Amino acid sequence: MPKHVLILTHAFPPISAVATYRPLRMAKAFEASGWDVSVITVYPANIRFRERSDSLLLYVSDKTDVIRIKDTVSYRLWVESNRVIARLRLKSFFRKIVKAALQVWARLKWPAEYRQINALRKRTGASFLLADMVWVCPAIREGLKLNACSPLDVVISTMPPHMSGTVAYELYQQAGIPYVLDYRDLFVGHPFGDPPVGDGRLEDLFLENPLLVLGVTEGITQLLSKRTQSPVEFFPNGFDADLFKEYLALSQEGTDGQLKLVHAGTLYEGCGLSSLISALENLPPTKYLLTLAGSIDKETSAALKQHEVSAEVRGTISAEAAHQLVATSDVTIAVGLKDDTGVIRAKIFEMLALKKPTLYVGKDADEGAHLLKRCGLLVGCAQSVPELETIIKNLVKTKTEGRAFCKPNDQEIKKYSLGQQGPRLVSLVEEALR
Repeated sequence: MPKHVLILTHAFPPISAVATYRPLRMAKAFEASGWDVSVITVYPANIRFRERSDSLLLYVSDKTDVIRIKDTVSYRLWVESNRVIARLRLKSFFRKIVKAALQVWARLKWPAEYRQINALRKRTGASFLLADMVWVCPAIREGLKLNACSPLDVVISTMPPHMSGTVAYELYQQAGIPYVLDYRDLFVGHPFGDPPVGDGRLEDLFLENPLLVLGVTEGITQLLSKRTQSPVEFFPNGFDADLFKEYLALSQEGTDGQLKLVHAGTLYEGCGLSSLISALENLPPTKYLLTLAGSIDKETSAALKQHEVSAEVRGTISAEAAHQLVATSDVTIAVGLKDDTGVIRAKIFEMLALKKPTLYVGKDADEGAHLLKRCGLLVGCAQSVPELETIIKNLVKTKTEGRAFCKPNDQEIKKYSLGQQGPRLVSLVEEALR
């Protein structure tokens, strides 16, 4: 009888968020190894700021049992009320009323699950976000139902501790199902909740008994190793080349005339983008075209208007459109994070898949910069305006002379493919279950 794994994730096809690809790759890896795979995720309409890409559903096997949590009543109440509250005075007063209403709703609709989470909250001092509770409560119920029909061998949590971590922990407490904590972002030691909880007691509780802990970067893996007695493994995002096949040919075409720079992803003013904008302001606009695709905060938008750089702003676009932009660019731009963690952003692995020359705006000590350098894709790493100006001038010269921007290290890039990482993940879980 095949083993059965349950993957807990908010992002899953047809949602085209960056976070979709990691759990999707996990599901494909376990299925390729003969496991039965179930996924508990959200109904696409429940997610704000997400583009729907039905084409991603082609990569989900018919054998995958996808359970979608659909509670539009409470979710819409939370989303719409916050939208209205944002325009009102006495915001905190009205927000408290909405929170109280949602607490009553959750208590009435999922009484048993609400009591369990409330007990967990009192035990650790955590304060769960109500928008997450309307997913956590029914996810626990669905997980127990699934286990009763088809016993689960392991549960993988791929979201923050106060979300899927809570579901995995409760399934372990109530049904004894081993769980894997997958840290794919900056959750280590970070406060969560409303108001935030600074001491991380909830996270520490979940780290007491996991079957296995996965860290998306070497830095996160090292931090986790100090906080748990369970096995901790470095498991990077990697990529599935099949998802990018139709764009691989485009990436060979390049562009004529201007140097085409593309940044696809969320844009924050505080993480180096302002330096990039300032650098581009001092360069001849006929030499380059900067395309920005993704959600843009107010500071970045204001900076673009102030400097009047030669930029094309696409805003939030579909995954397909973002991949096509990256594929047809000359050089992609990877912007570092605001803080000093230097964590590798998931977008970088998409650039590896497309083997795109990449300009890193951030510290050369960041893991992202190191990864790009090892893979032969780093065309420059800079933080200051003069450094960026120099790099971009050299890139323009390289394009004018018809030379290659970089020489990809195919052997190193291959290490991060699903073909390499997928079997390793399954092997790690099977070894831990023995």
